[in-house]
Amino acid sequence: MNTMQLSPDGITYRHRATVPSGQSEVVGLPVLRETDMSIRRMHTVQVWAQPTSGGSALVEATISDPSAVDAGTAVWEPWPAGDANAYASATMRPLPTAMRCTATGGDVEWEVVV
Repeated sequence: MNTMQLSPDGITYRHRATVPSGQSEVVGLPVLRETDMSIRRMHTVQVWAQPTSGGSALVEATISDPSAVDAGTAVWEPWPAGDANAYASATMRPLPTAMRCTATGGDVEWEVVV
């Protein structure tokens, strides 16, 4: 699992990457990993995905414990934008513990901002 890095502004966490076709990437959201759900409900995560021509992106979120994410046993829910065949974005609340992007039929560029 990748971990988001603090942006140069010192306020937000940002992760941007290209997921190769046929692969998935999982990003842990470190900002509130040690806090309870009542705190997580106050924060949002913004996500966008841009598949290459002919590709699609499945973006999912989990509020499972980070240890479940690492063990591959987390429960994943699709993001509000559904399967994306073109640029799509969504804002989600409560803040997930991790996000996952799966690319099919082409690469997907995606970004997660907390």
